[in-house]
Amino acid sequence: MEKLRDFEVQELAGHMLGKSEDEVEEMLNEDDGTLDELLLEKYNVEFEQFYIIVNDLIKFTPIVQLGLTGSRFHAFVLGNMAIAKLNVEEKK
Repeated sequence: MEKLRDFEVQELAGHMLGKSEDEVEEMLNEDDGTLDELLLEKYNVEFEQFYIIVNDLIKFTPIVQLGLTGSRFHAFVLGNMAIAKLNVEEKK
Protein backbone atom coordinates (compact mmCIF):
# COMPACT_ATOMS: atom_id res chain seq x y z
CA MET A 1 0.00 0.00 0.00
CA GLU A 2 1.14 3.51 -0.80
CA LYS A 3 2.44 5.65 2.10
CA LEU A 4 2.22 9.35 2.85
CA ARG A 5 5.29 11.46 2.19
CA ASP A 6 7.38 12.46 5.22
CA PHE A 7 6.92 16.20 4.68
CA GLU A 8 3.11 15.83 4.60
CA VAL A 9 3.13 13.99 7.93
CA GLN A 10 5.54 16.56 9.37
CA GLU A 11 3.22 19.36 8.25
CA LEU A 12 0.22 17.54 9.76
CA ALA A 13 2.12 17.13 13.04
CA GLY A 14 2.94 20.83 13.13
CA HIS A 15 -0.71 21.76 12.70
CA MET A 16 -1.80 19.21 15.32
CA LEU A 17 0.70 20.82 17.69
CA GLY A 18 -1.06 24.17 17.20
CA LYS A 19 1.61 25.79 15.06
CA SER A 20 0.85 28.44 12.41
CA GLU A 21 1.75 27.95 8.74
CA ASP A 22 4.90 30.04 9.22
CA GLU A 23 5.90 28.19 12.39
CA VAL A 24 5.40 24.82 10.68
CA GLU A 25 7.52 25.90 7.71
CA GLU A 26 10.26 27.24 9.97
CA MET A 27 10.27 24.10 12.11
CA LEU A 28 10.58 21.87 9.03
CA ASN A 29 13.33 23.96 7.46
CA GLU A 30 15.44 23.97 10.63
CA ASP A 31 15.20 20.20 11.29
CA ASP A 32 16.76 20.64 14.74
CA GLY A 33 14.76 17.98 16.56
CA THR A 34 12.04 20.39 17.69
CA LEU A 35 9.29 18.34 16.05
CA ASP A 36 10.37 15.16 17.86
CA GLU A 37 10.54 17.05 21.16
CA LEU A 38 7.06 18.52 20.72
CA LEU A 39 5.56 15.18 19.65
CA LEU A 40 7.12 13.50 22.68
CA GLU A 41 5.80 16.20 24.97
CA LYS A 42 2.22 16.13 23.65
CA TYR A 43 1.72 12.55 22.41
CA ASN A 44 4.61 10.61 23.96
CA VAL A 45 5.82 9.44 20.52
CA GLU A 46 8.71 10.34 18.24
CA PHE A 47 8.17 11.22 14.60
CA GLU A 48 8.84 7.67 13.36
CA GLN A 49 6.01 6.31 15.51
CA PHE A 50 3.75 9.25 14.64
CA TYR A 51 4.37 8.54 10.93
CA ILE A 52 3.25 4.91 11.35
CA ILE A 53 0.11 5.93 13.26
CA VAL A 54 -0.85 8.58 10.69
CA ASN A 55 -0.36 6.11 7.83
CA ASP A 56 -2.63 3.63 9.62
CA LEU A 57 -5.29 6.30 10.24
CA ILE A 58 -5.36 7.83 6.74
CA LYS A 59 -7.71 5.13 5.43
CA PHE A 60 -10.32 6.28 7.97
CA THR A 61 -10.35 9.88 6.70
CA PRO A 62 -12.94 11.21 4.25
CA ILE A 63 -12.40 10.90 0.53
CA VAL A 64 -11.98 14.25 -1.19
CA GLN A 65 -11.99 14.93 -4.90
CA LEU A 66 -9.91 17.58 -6.61
CA GLY A 67 -12.07 19.76 -8.80
CA LEU A 68 -9.77 20.20 -11.77
CA THR A 69 -8.44 16.67 -12.14
CA GLY A 70 -11.18 14.66 -10.47
CA SER A 71 -8.49 12.72 -8.58
CA ARG A 72 -9.74 11.14 -5.35
CA PHE A 73 -7.78 11.05 -2.10
CA HIS A 74 -8.10 10.12 1.52
CA ALA A 75 -7.00 13.31 3.26
CA PHE A 76 -6.41 15.02 6.58
CA VAL A 77 -8.04 18.39 6.00
CA LEU A 78 -7.58 21.76 7.69
CA GLY A 79 -10.21 24.25 6.56
CA ASN A 80 -10.27 23.82 2.80
CA MET A 81 -6.68 22.54 2.52
CA ALA A 82 -5.65 18.88 2.31
CA ILE A 83 -2.56 18.63 4.50
CA ALA A 84 -1.75 14.98 3.94
CA LYS A 85 -3.38 12.99 1.15
CA LEU A 86 -3.18 9.52 -0.29
CA ASN A 87 -4.60 8.35 -3.62
CA VAL A 88 -7.73 6.27 -3.34
CA GLU A 89 -7.16 2.85 -4.80
CA GLU A 90 -9.95 2.02 -7.20
CA LYS A 91 -11.58 -1.35 -6.56
CA LYS A 92 -11.70 -3.60 -9.61
